[in-house]
Amino acid sequence: MRRRPELKAFPGYTSFPGGALEEGESQREALLRELKEELDIDLFSLKPKRVELLGEAATPSFNPSRFLNVFFLVELDKKPEFKLCAHEIDEAFWMNAQDFIKSFQLGDQLLVPPTLRAIKVLSKGIDDALEKGPHNLNITFDEETQVPMIETVGGVVQLLPLSNTFPPAHRTNCFLIGDESALRVLVDVSPASEAELDKLKQTLEDQRIDALFITHHHADHHEFAPKLARDLNIPIYLGSDSHQRILSKWGENYFEGIQVNELQEGQPLTQWNGEDVNLISLPGHDEGLMGLAPVGLKWMIVSDLIQTIGTVVVGGEEGDMAKYFQSLQRVIELNPLHIFPSHGLALRGTLKLKQTLQHRLEREVQVKSCLDLGGGLEECFNTIYPDLDEKLIPYALVTIEAHIKKIEKMGLGV
Repeated sequence: MRRRPELKAFPGYTSFPGGALEEGESQREALLRELKEELDIDLFSLKPKRVELLGEAATPSFNPSRFLNVFFLVELDKKPEFKLCAHEIDEAFWMNAQDFIKSFQLGDQLLVPPTLRAIKVLSKGIDDALEKGPHNLNITFDEETQVPMIETVGGVVQLLPLSNTFPPAHRTNCFLIGDESALRVLVDVSPASEAELDKLKQTLEDQRIDALFITHHHADHHEFAPKLARDLNIPIYLGSDSHQRILSKWGENYFEGIQVNELQEGQPLTQWNGEDVNLISLPGHDEGLMGLAPVGLKWMIVSDLIQTIGTVVVGGEEGDMAKYFQSLQRVIELNPLHIFPSHGLALRGTLKLKQTLQHRLEREVQVKSCLDLGGGLEECFNTIYPDLDEKLIPYALVTIEAHIKKIEKMGLGV
């Protein structure tokens, strides 16, 4: 079934029916209750041929919310009719496991790794799955020598090294994209230290890496990228604005010894499932920010256009609130099926972008009201953020200032 996009936990993800244990429940009691709540199925009355434990997966240590996923295999004589719980489920469907894997590889599904592992187990056949079970469906990596690596949409490999980024985020997503017959590109290499870089390299030791790509000039998107490019003797691709800003901030020798290739909006970087993956200009948070998407728009890497952990800061010499609004609106209109931010998990659909744009528009109205009463930057801040954590005050002031500049120049709205 596909979860509704407005849910807080795994919005838009494809999953099996299920949910959390209630106090005093056994796992099987919870299974019966969740099937009734979500699909209006009375499993008891269906007299299943068997209900067997398929496998388990614990959420990995890097996930702030820890829980155990328990997967059961339920075998029935026939497919029951079901009625969806409208506030949790967008759609539900039957699909052969092998067909589902193909659908995943084509970019039609978004799911957490244990669900994919369970489906791959089922693709071998029910008897084989149970005979070799219960299965370990965990994400497997050595925490001492590797970084987490997941694939929630087929052909978009997401690595999660620790980075020197803006709290509450602690990691910047690094993506490996590109068909085997095309350029294999690592996007936004930015580990927090040489030790974390070594872990990233160890994780990728069996992968072919042909080039690096930097989405924009902020340090948490390219820290240690030059070192990795030199170590692997591969080029770096980026936009011209990002190139010049990086050289200005970190010195003319930052890319010394590296072949640097500047790309522009609309140019292809690599291919995914035979489609060109093109650059898409998304200024606002940063003037030179470039997103990436295949022609069919099954997914889009939007970098810091939005985050699912924390809030995007807009302001400073590289920020522009009007352009930020326009970039959000552009992606909403393009309507990619899946969105990959640089901080946090992937999302299905553009609801998060719509919500972000609406929130910014509401904030803009607050700032305009304060200005109309004769207030300035400080008065706007005190009105909008009366109890903000001291560490976040500078970033809030920068964002309010960006709102003020936009209002004075263009007024309200996109």
